[in-house]
Amino acid sequence: MQSVILVSAAVWMVEGALAAAPPAPPRQTPFQQGLVARVNASARASSAGATPILICLLNDQGFRSHLRSCCPTIADKPGTELLGLLKEGIRTAELTHNFHANSSGTWEGDVNMTTAPELPWLPNLWEIIYLNIEPEVEMREEDTAEVNLMGFRPFPVGPVGNATPSTRAEAAERPTYTTIDLLHLAEGNDAFGDISLVFRPSYAQPLALLAPMDTGNWEDWCNTSNGGPAQCDHYPFAVNCTAWDRSQGTFAYPEHVILANIRLWDGSACANATGGMLPRIFSMLFGESTQDHNLSHPAQRNTFIEANLAGTVLYPEGVKLIVGTAQTLFGSVFGLQLRRWCAAQGWALLWGLGTSNDPAWWAAGHAVLGHRVVDPHASSSLNLTVSSASVAAFDAQWAAVAKARANSTVDTIDWVGSLWPKLPEALAVSSGLWPGQCADIDSCVGHANGDCVCYK
Repeated sequence: MQSVILVSAAVWMVEGALAAAPPAPPRQTPFQQGLVARVNASARASSAGATPILICLLNDQGFRSHLRSCCPTIADKPGTELLGLLKEGIRTAELTHNFHANSSGTWEGDVNMTTAPELPWLPNLWEIIYLNIEPEVEMREEDTAEVNLMGFRPFPVGPVGNATPSTRAEAAERPTYTTIDLLHLAEGNDAFGDISLVFRPSYAQPLALLAPMDTGNWEDWCNTSNGGPAQCDHYPFAVNCTAWDRSQGTFAYPEHVILANIRLWDGSACANATGGMLPRIFSMLFGESTQDHNLSHPAQRNTFIEANLAGTVLYPEGVKLIVGTAQTLFGSVFGLQLRRWCAAQGWALLWGLGTSNDPAWWAAGHAVLGHRVVDPHASSSLNLTVSSASVAAFDAQWAAVAKARANSTVDTIDWVGSLWPKLPEALAVSSGLWPGQCADIDSCVGHANGDCVCYK
């Protein structure tokens, strides 16, 4: 039997089985509403101060030279228009939350495919502990960041950094972590797990408090009062900790967060930094060649803007679609469970190839922006015409992978060169939406053959 993490916690996992799921908390509490309003008010002034600096960077001749190479159709636009395009890129980028299907790989005690489908909402990390959904994990960085950086109320039991909630309401009031997928990674950020929940923009964006980097990493790398390393001493890319004044943004006022994100990874400030954030983002969003969409190292996934939701993601309305990582889940029992969950909730299920933690995999060019594949067995709500031949071809590849998993030969599959290209082209859609591509970013899940693929 799993032990009860907190004396006052409600036990939801009983003798290894799922008891009746507890009711979902509200979408947003009065405190959370007030927190977002306060951040939005302060972000307005910070955004105004950052805007002329961003425009100056966008007008820089070196950056313009990059635009002429990657993105000639926008290379001569004034800086004000380029800033508008960049903000539109953030607005249309997916808000993703990844978790592992298998509980043994769960990141920071998150949900998995045993627990997630049984709940009517996505619990935050503190609810997972309080409700005994998963065993307790160390949460020093999260607690410190949520109180000192984001402005959430400290728990009454224990000091910040080593505190615990005494009620479920206290636990539920903490944030849900998401990333803004500006790099259009097909799987969201699969460093955090092989299942990506993509949230509905109209639902999640009003709840979001924006930070220019992973706040847990900031606590580890930049908060020297927490015993973090010296300035610029971080693996594999240095981060310029002085670039962020700890002010948060919102989707209405993101300019200062964008500027901090660019400067945090500025190679001129620290040796061995990733650098080039602004050119990379524009290449990803507006580049006209395949090479413009390439990433060269897995750690570049860590350069995301973090969006912390001051509210609860309720099912089904808070989720737009789900992406499964093919290399770990396609043709598996977990893959079937994921398909059933999506069908039950009315969500589209898409598949992304998956990446690797091996730098050599990225250096070989495999991380070039890829497409997704619609699962034909969880897509009836989309306006995509799926032929019986496409379903048969998809099912044939699923069966081949399932057989390889059963025979323990799945490691011999050539995912990049063989299996992935064999999936039907008629089921292929883009990895998210680009600025101006589809008017309805709430309903459209991708783009294919010049058309928007959307819910009917």
